[in-house]
Amino acid sequence: MKLFRELPDLEFSLKMVERLEKRWVQWEQPLLLLSFILHPDYSVEIFHSTAKRVTYTDFGQWINYYYEVWFNDRPKSILLEFVKFKRGKYPFDPPTVKQFGQDIMSFWESCSGHTPELSCLALHLYSVCVNAASVERLWSTMGFFHTKRRNRLENKKVLEMARIRSDILYKRKIKEVEGGQKQARRLHIAPPILNNQEEEENEPVYEDDDEDLNVSDLEDDSSEEDNDSDEEEETRDDFHWSEICTNWINLVDRENQFDNEEDNHLLEMTYDFFAAGRDQHPADDETAKWKLEYLFKENLKAPTFLGIEYTSSLNDSEM
Repeated sequence: MKLFRELPDLEFSLKMVERLEKRWVQWEQPLLLLSFILHPDYSVEIFHSTAKRVTYTDFGQWINYYYEVWFNDRPKSILLEFVKFKRGKYPFDPPTVKQFGQDIMSFWESCSGHTPELSCLALHLYSVCVNAASVERLWSTMGFFHTKRRNRLENKKVLEMARIRSDILYKRKIKEVEGGQKQARRLHIAPPILNNQEEEENEPVYEDDDEDLNVSDLEDDSSEEDNDSDEEEETRDDFHWSEICTNWINLVDRENQFDNEEDNHLLEMTYDFFAAGRDQHPADDETAKWKLEYLFKENLKAPTFLGIEYTSSLNDSEM
């Protein structure tokens, strides 16, 4: 934000700031700000003094909320642990933090003995993927189901269908891997080495029967058994696929029963949200929004997650 505000082209600078603010207001801001607050190199000291609702007390409610949502359990001592983190006592004192460098994951893992709930929350927070790569495959699967011809599917149903498809593909992949491992083990097993005497002793002895075997009779019997089993399997497959097709046809008929007049009503439908005692998602909560332009201090340090030192960044900017 500071970079764009200091551009010589004022018109371009204002447009870029406006675009950043537009994107920023759509985000789940409490989650992103927690990543600063729970970082010992930043905490709440990076926020501007005029910014509202950015104190440790304000973010205590969001720590409670995300712990309950992520782990489906109410925290027992996470606020007390958060106070210990605020006071900066061991293991949150500067000399201890400095030993971990920029490895924030190892730092919070080492703190799990003193602050188990807060450490669990922080490790989960910093393991969240910061881009859309983790859900690209899910979007592709959902796009396979929700098409222009089948656009009345509800979000919940599309998500469930995508999960079913993912589970089927995952189980199929596991079977392929297990089958390949079994085949590899069979190929690498060497047959036992027998001496000539053991081979002669282990040779099967066949008794001569008076009646000669009729090979054609055996072939006819085996072919009849194979034909019977194939017919039974085909019958089961036909019944299985007909049942699947019937279910899909019923679903399509049910989705197409809505008239065009009701399309607007479907688009205006709202889904009830309730989690951890809140009836509004943080991304939609107006009280959980901050103006990006006035949120951080002017002398905010360069990002350290890339391992770039602040002094080196200053030297590069002066060159």
